[in-house]
Amino acid sequence: MLCALFDHVARPLLIAATLLVGGVVLADPAPVALAPDTAGELQPDPTGSSADRVAAASRVRVVAQSFHSAACLVHAEIMPDAGREALISARREMAHLLDALEHGNPRMGFDGAETRRKTVRKLHDVRAMWEGMRRSVNGLIQDSADSAALAEMALFEGILNETAFQLQTEVSGQYSHPFELLQSDALAIELAARQALWAEQITHSACTTWRTNGDSAALTEAMARLSFGLAALEEGQPALGLAPAPTPQIGAELAALRADWARIELDVARAVSGSATQEELRATFASLSTLSARLQAVAAGYADVARSRT
Repeated sequence: MLCALFDHVARPLLIAATLLVGGVVLADPAPVALAPDTAGELQPDPTGSSADRVAAASRVRVVAQSFHSAACLVHAEIMPDAGREALISARREMAHLLDALEHGNPRMGFDGAETRRKTVRKLHDVRAMWEGMRRSVNGLIQDSADSAALAEMALFEGILNETAFQLQTEVSGQYSHPFELLQSDALAIELAARQALWAEQITHSACTTWRTNGDSAALTEAMARLSFGLAALEEGQPALGLAPAPTPQIGAELAALRADWARIELDVARAVSGSATQEELRATFASLSTLSARLQAVAAGYADVARSRT
């Protein structure tokens, strides 16, 4: 019901509002041959690209959140140079991922354009939200003290994350079936990517809490979710249909990540309490950035395993 309401009522309003707020004029997309919403859902994928598409759609969610964590680090002058580089990198990666998912990209493991109407609509939703936020991202890259740009980015955070989540759900549902990608493999890819998402959320919430001396409820929740997710990936979670780590290499990295996270978790708590020095603060956020990158590498490892089974 909620998805139907979004498709028929909220989507046109949100896109229109985005274009007005962001000052963006989008050209009509070039016509492509689109299949019906149900076409291809139970057909074999001749390119074997299902795992790569699910991984790319999951990555869109991480990148969407990374804009906000990097923006806070820039604006709060905690890691202005690294944060600015992260914004530039995320800006480039978002465009790359959306183009690849819509038009195909052989170097990413899928060379065919997306033809399912519903999936293309979700891609266009994310693109519209991102285009609306691009101006404020550019503003912070140019001027770290631009409070108006940071506030404008905050307006897009919830809806960009929601449309990215809907895209991920759509792609996973489309490509996860016995002919293409086992549902258990898709779950593992998504859960691994979600831990990178939580690392970005922790960075954003910790930075915001430190900057504003505000409530840390969102930070506490994100930290708990990361701890649970790392344990579930390493040990398995039968109730979720999730097996333990599929290879010794992935298992070893997950064990190392859990050990590192136990240390970083304490550093984050100290940082937001206000007792950390500026140097310790920068070290903590640098560790979170490295943690996010390693978690994304683990997600890529799960995609490799899934691809080997197709």
